Amino acid sequence: MEEKACASFYVKFLGGFSLTFGGEKIIINKSLSRKSTQLLLLLLKAGQRGMSWKKLVQMLGSGSEDPRKQHNNLRQQIRGLRKLIQESKGFPESKYVVATQDGNYYFTMEYEVETDIGRIDQLYQRIRDGTEGEERKALLQEICRLYTGEFLPTLLGEEWATVAGAGYQSIYLSCVQELCRILKTERSYTELLNLCKKASIIYPYGQWNGIQIECLMQQSRYDEATQIYEQTARNFYGELGVYPFQKFCEPDGSGCLGLGDGNIAGSLEGLIEPEKRKCPYYCPYPSFVDVCRVVSRNMERNNSRAVLILCTLKKTGDLEQEMKELQSHLEEVMRSSDIYTRYSMNQFVALLPETEAEDGRKVVERIRYSWAEVSEASQPVVEFELSQI
Repeated sequence: MEEKACASFYVKFLGGFSLTFGGEKIIINKSLSRKSTQLLLLLLKAGQRGMSWKKLVQMLGSGSEDPRKQHNNLRQQIRGLRKLIQESKGFPESKYVVATQDGNYYFTMEYEVETDIGRIDQLYQRIRDGTEGEERKALLQEICRLYTGEFLPTLLGEEWATVAGAGYQSIYLSCVQELCRILKTERSYTELLNLCKKASIIYPYGQWNGIQIECLMQQSRYDEATQIYEQTARNFYGELGVYPFQKFCEPDGSGCLGLGDGNIAGSLEGLIEPEKRKCPYYCPYPSFVDVCRVVSRNMERNNSRAVLILCTLKKTGDLEQEMKELQSHLEEVMRSSDIYTRYSMNQFVALLPETEAEDGRKVVERIRYSWAEVSEASQPVVEFELSQI
C-alpha cells in the first residue's frame, strides 16, 4: 500500500507521447490513432477529474446519433483499451477504466496521474490570477520549460487533439512573449537567447530568430548573428519562397547585390546600385550594423553627428500589411542617404548620417504627420525613440 501511495503515472503529451509509472517507461505497441488508444489518451488527460461518457463519445465520434449505439460503441472501445493495457509492458496491477455512479469514467482510482499539460494548466491559472514580480517570472519560465513541442503531433488530424494543441500553443507563445519582454528589460541576453533558440526549433517561422540575432549582437557575437540570419534566409526562401524580415532583393526586381564576372569593372558594376533612387537605403540587420560602424568612423574623421530612430508598432492587426504601410511612410519622408532595416517583427530602425538631434526630431514629426493623415480609429499606434550618436 505504501508503494502505491508513492508511485504514480506521469504522461508527456507535448512534443510526442510517453507514459511512465514510478519513473519506468510503459511500452504501448498500438498506434495512437486507434480509438481504444485515443480513449486511453483522453482518460489520462482528464486525470483525477475523469470524463463523462457523453464527452468521451463526442470526442471519439461514434458514427451514430442513437445513444444506445453510442454507449455500445464506447463499451467496445473500453474492452479494447483493457486488452491493450494487458498486452502492454509496465502497467501495475490495478482496475483500469473505472465508471462511477455519476457517469464519469476514470483511467484508474488507485494511482495519481500527473501530466505535463496538467502542470501547465495549474501554473497558467496562477498567472491569470494576477501573480506579479519574480514569482510571475518563475511561473513563465517553468511553463516555457515544460512546453517541448506540439500537443500529440501524430494526432493533429483528430479534432479533439487539434483543439487542445491550439490552446496549449497559445499559452506557450503568450508566455514566451511576456518572458522575452522581461528578460530584454533585465538585459538577460543569455537566458533570452536560449529561450528563443528553443522557440525557434518548435516554431521555425516565428519572430524568434530575429530576437536571437539581437541577443547575439548585444553580446558582440557578430559572426554567430550573421550565421543565424543567413541560415534563416535560406530556410525561409527554400520552404516559403520568401526572405525573412524583409526581402534582400531590390524592389524593382533587378536582383540581389552581387559581384561581376571576376574583373574589376564587372565587380564595380555589381556593387553600385543600377539605378539612383530617391528613397532611403534598405539593408538586412547585420549589414545595417556594419554600416553604422563605418558611419561612426567617418563621424570621428569629419567631426559630424548622426541620429538613430526606432519606430515601433504598438497595436497591430495584420502585422505584415501594417509594417509595409509604415515602411512606405518612412521612404516618403527620409532622404536617399539615410539607411534603415527591419529590427524586429514590429520595428524599423533608421540611421540618419550627418544629422543633428533637432533635425532628427523634425524627421520624426514628418513621419508621424504622414502616418496620421491616413490614420483611422483602427490604425495601429506608432512610437518613436531618437538617439543622437
